[in-house]
Amino acid sequence: MRYTFDRRERLFVAKLILIAATSLAVLFSIQWALIRIRTGGDFEWKLLLNAFSLTYSWVAIFPLILWLDYLFPIQRKKVVRSILVQAFLSICVNALIILVNYSIDWLIRFGDQPGWMGASSKLREVLPNYFINRTTTNLIYYWAILGVGEAINYFRKYRDREVRLTEAQVQILKSQLNPHFLFNTLNAISELVYDHPKKADAALTQLSYLLRLSLQSDRTQEVALKEELEFLQAYMEIQQTLMQERLSFDSTIDPLTLDALVPSMLLQPLVENAIRHGIAPRAVGGKIELEVCRNNGAVKIHIRDNGLGLKGKGTESSSQIGLKNTRARLQHLYGDAHHFELSETPGGGVTVDMVIPFRERAVSE
Repeated sequence: MRYTFDRRERLFVAKLILIAATSLAVLFSIQWALIRIRTGGDFEWKLLLNAFSLTYSWVAIFPLILWLDYLFPIQRKKVVRSILVQAFLSICVNALIILVNYSIDWLIRFGDQPGWMGASSKLREVLPNYFINRTTTNLIYYWAILGVGEAINYFRKYRDREVRLTEAQVQILKSQLNPHFLFNTLNAISELVYDHPKKADAALTQLSYLLRLSLQSDRTQEVALKEELEFLQAYMEIQQTLMQERLSFDSTIDPLTLDALVPSMLLQPLVENAIRHGIAPRAVGGKIELEVCRNNGAVKIHIRDNGLGLKGKGTESSSQIGLKNTRARLQHLYGDAHHFELSETPGGGVTVDMVIPFRERAVSE
C-alpha cells in the first residue's frame, strides 16, 4: 500500500509542506523586491500575493502528484516505460499549474483596475514567454515531489519489512515459551494423579482454560494488561491448587494501566520462574507480589518473591528460558525505550523491575 498515513503522520507532512512553501514564498518575495528596487521600481504588495500564490498552488497540487504516482508508480522492471509516463504527466501538470498561476497573476495585476479585460490582453501577449520561463522550474518541482513520494514509499516498505521481521522473531520466542510452560505444568499435575486425583482433575480443568486463553493471543504480540492479568490469574490458580498454602499471591494494579499494551505472555514466565526455582524448593513455600503502576509515559512492573534468591535460580537451561526470551522480546518490541532488571530482594528472594512505554490499543486495531 502506498501513501497511507496515520493521523500523526498526516499532520507532520502537512506542517512540513506548509513550512517549506511559506519559506519559498518569503524568499521569492525578497528576491523580487530586491530586483524591483535595483531597477528603480517601487515595491508593491502585489509581489507578495504573487509569490504566495505561486508556492501555495504547488501545495494544492502536491496530493495530485502523489496520486498520479500511486496510479503510475516507478517500477524497477519497467523503469523506462514508467519514466516516460511520468514525463508525460509532468508536462500535463506543468500546463495546469501555469494556467492556474497565469490566471492568478492576471487577477492580481489587473483585477482591481477599470478596463482590466483590455489590460489583460497585454499579459496574454507575454504568455509564451511566461510558459517557457515557468516550465523548467515547474518540471523540477514536479520531479522533486515525485522523488519525495517515492522516498516515503520506500521508507514505509522498509519499515513494514522490519516490523514483519521483528514479529517473526518474537513469534519464534513465544513458540519456545509455550511448550516449556506446558511441559512444566503437565509434569506438576502428573505428580498429583495418583495421590490427589481431585486436585489433579481441578488443575487439568484450569489448564484447559489457560490454554484457550493462550491460543487466543498466540498471534498477538501485545495485549491489554487486563488480558495478561487474566492469563496470569488462571496460571496462579493452577499453581495454588498444586502447592496449596505453600504459595500466596498478592497483586496491586493501578486501574489506569489496565488498558495499557504489554507483550503477551510477559508475566507468566517470570512468575513461573520465581515459583519453580525460588519458592517450590522451600519447604515453607513463599509469596509472590505483583505491582503495576503508571509513571508519566511509562508502565512500571515489579515482581517480587521471598524465595531462595538468585542463587536458587542456578544455571539450569530451563530456568533461563523465561528470562532470556523476556529480555529478547522486550528488546525487539521496544528497543532502548524499555528497562529490565533482575536483583536480589532485601531479606531474601528476587525482584524483577520492568519499564515499558505506555500505549493503548488504537480504535482501529
